[in-house]
Amino acid sequence: MATLYDLTGEVLQLYQMMQDGDIEEDVFKDTLESVEGDIEFKCDSYCKVINSINSESDSLQKEIDRLKARQTSLDNNVKRMKSALQTMLEVTEKQKVKTPLFTVSLRKTPAKLVVTGEVPSEYMIPQDPKVDNSRIKEILKTQELEFAHLEQSQTLQIR
Repeated sequence: MATLYDLTGEVLQLYQMMQDGDIEEDVFKDTLESVEGDIEFKCDSYCKVINSINSESDSLQKEIDRLKARQTSLDNNVKRMKSALQTMLEVTEKQKVKTPLFTVSLRKTPAKLVVTGEVPSEYMIPQDPKVDNSRIKEILKTQELEFAHLEQSQTLQIR
């Protein structure tokens, strides 16, 4: 059985022979039907393999999601336990507790900036302008612009 690449080349060669007049119309049609049958078989085979790979990929994604949920649950348990430890130290006004295995202590974090009003312009960082892609796309649907255009390509769809 020929590869999909070979079959594509055969079809292109047949069309070229037809355009050049090197092949009779009956022979062209018979040969094309034979090649198209092979192409349909190849397409069917490719789609089966694609479906199989997609199924495996979906299974992997489900397992990734399950493991992420498990990780989130564990992380939340750690946060809750740390919060309980911190609350206990704060309520008992202890800065440090030493055990044979661990030392638990409170420490001050760096000061955090909290903005409570409008910041004067002298404290603002100037930024470069950004292109508004969605606005340009909307305008291009109704009129031409000299600095941009829309391009559309094709993609393979398997149902």
